[in-house]
Amino acid sequence: MGKRVKSQRQPKIEKTPRISKDANKLGQQFFRWRVHYDYIDLDHEEWGWGYLQIADFFNILVNRLHSYEDMTWDDLVSRRHCHPMPVTKIEIKAQNRLSKKCADIDTLHSIDINKKCRVWGHKIGRSLYLIWHDPQHTVYLAKKR
Repeated sequence: MGKRVKSQRQPKIEKTPRISKDANKLGQQFFRWRVHYDYIDLDHEEWGWGYLQIADFFNILVNRLHSYEDMTWDDLVSRRHCHPMPVTKIEIKAQNRLSKKCADIDTLHSIDINKKCRVWGHKIGRSLYLIWHDPQHTVYLAKKR
């Protein structure tokens, strides 16, 4: 067994974090989006990413999501069709589907792609983890004004 060496200096009892994150400043961070297997729904017949044409993904969705990367979260959610949504307000079918994939999520974020199409995701820090592609806006049926 190796010999233990006694430290010549005493460690500091109080530590100061090198990076402090102020929760109030998260809205001032730039929007980012991510894809992670824990969240993305590939198989759903209506909202699954597996049913999206690859050309539409790159030509429409990726371009739109990249355009939002120049915006802060505060700027993004000030847009009319980009906002957080409590899971309790989305359609029951969507609530049931989400509970099978990610039961611990209580708020989703809706991001507009065009007049009807939305992307739904889970926000962690400044990143939106994609869950659904909603081409017909059926995850949440907005009431007509």
